[in-house]
Amino acid sequence: MISENRSLEDIARTVTGDEDVLILAQELNMIYECDCDKEKFERGLISIGKEELSKIIKEDGKADTVCHFCNKEYHFSKEELEELLKEI
Repeated sequence: MISENRSLEDIARTVTGDEDVLILAQELNMIYECDCDKEKFERGLISIGKEELSKIIKEDGKADTVCHFCNKEYHFSKEELEELLKEI
């Protein structure tokens, strides 16, 4: 709806189904900020389990990941992956 340049008031009416929405602020600066960080990707790598993480270490020697929201890249060396493996 935002990409269609609809007003916040119109979006509120559509979402709530209520024509009598109360506007608390006339101007809002909407921004998109992704809260990804390397720790979240570390937890993701840990969640795949020992077997799969060991396979990545053996076959690739590293892991390159990309956030699907902001496209930020996170790279993990063999040493970093081995440390993660110890946490499992």
